[in-house]
Amino acid sequence: MVATAQDAVPDDIGALRAALAAALARAEDEAARAALVEAELAVARAKASDDAALIAHQDLTIRK
Repeated sequence: MVATAQDAVPDDIGALRAALAAALARAEDEAARAALVEAELAVARAKASDDAALIAHQDLTIRK
């Protein structure tokens, strides 16, 4: 017999509530991780922009 997604869903309300709570907690954890990654990406982009500005400034100084 092949197991389906419906076979994995509990039948009683308590188990369904526990499964829902666990799924919501996982979703919150994933959202927090995504926000952290986005913040780290923003910092990296800001540093890259700062580095590019410094290089442009140094290039201009050398050309003068």
